[in-house]
Amino acid sequence: MSSTNLHIVFGVQARAAIQYSKVYDANKSELACLQDNLAIGPISDLDTQSGKENRVSWLARVYQPFPANEIANIAASDSELLDRLKDNINHYDQIYLWAGSDVNEILSVSRLLYFLQIPDYSRFLTIDFLNASVTRRIGSFVYPKSLNETSIDQVAELYTNFSLMKPQEFSKLQMLWEKLSKDHSCLRIAKEEAPVSGSEIDFYDANILVHCTKRYQAAVRIVGKALGHMNEKNIREGICDSFLNWRLKN
Repeated sequence: MSSTNLHIVFGVQARAAIQYSKVYDANKSELACLQDNLAIGPISDLDTQSGKENRVSWLARVYQPFPANEIANIAASDSELLDRLKDNINHYDQIYLWAGSDVNEILSVSRLLYFLQIPDYSRFLTIDFLNASVTRRIGSFVYPKSLNETSIDQVAELYTNFSLMKPQEFSKLQMLWEKLSKDHSCLRIAKEEAPVSGSEIDFYDANILVHCTKRYQAAVRIVGKALGHMNEKNIREGICDSFLNWRLKN
C-alpha cells in the first residue's frame, strides 16, 4: 500500500459530509467511518467475544424494532475496522481525526487510540471543535460540536483548524478508555468541564418526565420535546431518540 492520508469520521452523516466536500480526494486519501454509539450500552470487555455479545444484546433491546442483526453488523464493522487500522496505520502519511466534542465521538477516538497502542502518534491531527467556528450563509459564526452538525460547504473551513495532537492529549484519551472500559455502567455523560464518566441509566429520565402530562401524548411527541429541550440546554450528549423512547417505556 502506497503512502496516503487517512480521514477518520464518526457516523454515516459525517462520512457523507467528507466524501462530498472539497477537502477529500479519493485518489490521495482514504476514509474510515466508526458508527457504534459508545455513549450508551455496555463497553466493558469489548476485546472479548462475550463482551461484544453482551453489548449487542443490550442495544437490541433499546433499538427495537430495528433487527438485531443490523445492530450486530454495526458493532462488528467497527471491530473489524479497528483491526484493519491497527494493521495498516503505518502506511498513512497523516491521519485526520474528525472527532467532535460530544460524548460518543470522544469515546470513539479514545477507544481507537487505546486500541492502536503504537509508539508514534506524530502523524495524528485533530480539531478543537470547542474553539473552531464556521460561517453561516447569513454571515454569523457558529461553533458546531461535531462534523455531524456541519454542512458540506463548511467542511473546508473546519479543515483549516486541524493541528497535530500533543502527547498529553493521546495519554488523556487512552487513559479515559482504559478507565471506562472497566466500568459496568450502560450510560456515559459529560458534566460541564468534567471528563466523560459512567452514569446511572436513569440520568435523563427527569428530562423526559417533565414533558409527560395527564393528557394523552404519543411517545414520539414526548421524546421529540425532550430532545428539543435538551438541545436548548446543551445537555444532550450523543443520546438518540431510540434511547429516550426506551427509557420512556421502561
